[in-house]
Amino acid sequence: KLWLANSCVWYSQIITQKLAMQQYAKYTASFNYGNHDVSGDKNMNNGLTNCWLSSSLAISPEEQITFLNKLVANKLPVSLEAHERTKNIMFIDNLDNGWKLYGKTGNGSQLDANGNKVQDRQVGWFVGFIRKDNRFITFVQLIADKDKQDSYASLRAKAVLKDRLTQLISRI
Repeated sequence: KLWLANSCVWYSQIITQKLAMQQYAKYTASFNYGNHDVSGDKNMNNGLTNCWLSSSLAISPEEQITFLNKLVANKLPVSLEAHERTKNIMFIDNLDNGWKLYGKTGNGSQLDANGNKVQDRQVGWFVGFIRKDNRFITFVQLIADKDKQDSYASLRAKAVLKDRLTQLISRI
C-alpha cells in the first residue's frame, strides 16, 4: 500500500517488469487506458518501466474519469478481488459525514511540441473517488504549471481537490 501512496516509482517498475511487456500492454488495451501507448521514451526501449512517466502513455482527464468509473463499478476486465484490492490500496483518509477518500497523485514534466520534457514546468494529477456506503463520486484534478513552481504540482492538485471535496460533502 505504501508504494502507491508514496508514488514509489522503483517499486512500480518492479511490478511492470514482473508483468512483462506483452501482459502490461494487454492490460492497458483491455482497460482502454488513455492512448494505450506503452512504447516509452523515443528510441529508448523503456516503455515497460517509463511509459507513464511523462512519456508515451497519455490520458485525458475525461478518459481518467471513465477509467475510474469502471473501477468503482467493478467493470474492468479483472476479478472482483482485484477491483477491491485496488480500491483498498487507494484509501487515503476518512472525511466528514462518513465519506472516505481514495486516490492517487502523479507528477511529471510537461512535454513540448516535439515530445521533449520541459524540466521547469510540471504537470500534476490527483485522481480518485470518495465513497460513502455504496455511493461513489469520482474526480480528477489536473494542474499544468505555466512557469516554474517550488512545490510539486501533484501535491497542490491534491490540496485543491481535497478542499473542494470537503465543501461538496458538507452540502450532500
